[in-house]
Amino acid sequence: MIKRFIQLQWKSFFRSSSFGKGLALKIVMIFFGLYLLSALVGLGVVLYFVLRKIFPDQNPMWMLSQFMVYWILVELFFRYFMQKLPVMDVKPLLSMPIKKSMITHYILGKSAISVYNFMAFFLFVPYGMVLLYRGYPLLNVSLWLVSIMALVMCINYVNFIVNKSDKALMIIGGILLTLYGLDYFQLLPVRDFFGPLFHGLYQYPITVLVPLTLAAIAYYVNYSYLKNRIFLDVSLKT
Repeated sequence: MIKRFIQLQWKSFFRSSSFGKGLALKIVMIFFGLYLLSALVGLGVVLYFVLRKIFPDQNPMWMLSQFMVYWILVELFFRYFMQKLPVMDVKPLLSMPIKKSMITHYILGKSAISVYNFMAFFLFVPYGMVLLYRGYPLLNVSLWLVSIMALVMCINYVNFIVNKSDKALMIIGGILLTLYGLDYFQLLPVRDFFGPLFHGLYQYPITVLVPLTLAAIAYYVNYSYLKNRIFLDVSLKT
């Protein structure tokens, strides 16, 4: 059934009345996306050496971990404006013997292959490969990458929850500015507090279960919310 959904989406894309009109724009966006991804790969490769140069007396993994909390908040803030829940025309499907759970899983699963998720993949995987080249333990680096991608999935699904509320945007923006202000003016050691938490994802491989659990919870919350709102008389909004 999932394969059938993909075929329908593919046909809908090419048979759209706006396909020909927006073809040039789509081609430009594809090239821009490839350029962005290649730039992220380059950044991931040099990130280790940049951190080593800026903080010569510190472990690059430790310094990166101290800034991870800002990465998560910036990701949420950025995705609020740019990323929307991928939808398909579900009304014709609701009159057929297709389980709503299958439709919901497809919609949420489709969001997992979003370009925003690939951005983190193309940034952190090259960084992890540099770590391995520099002699860091394979198990720690591998499970750290799994933890990062689990956090990306968690951000992906949390965004669909907060994206329905302008108050959530203000809360996220307020937290981001407050933490940065406290850290910048040295009123509160924000990085010293969150750094050990994120560094633990590398230092203790078993902690990979924490982001995996958070991602699963975020997925389930979205699944429950969306499944209970797919009806013939209610439009599925983006």
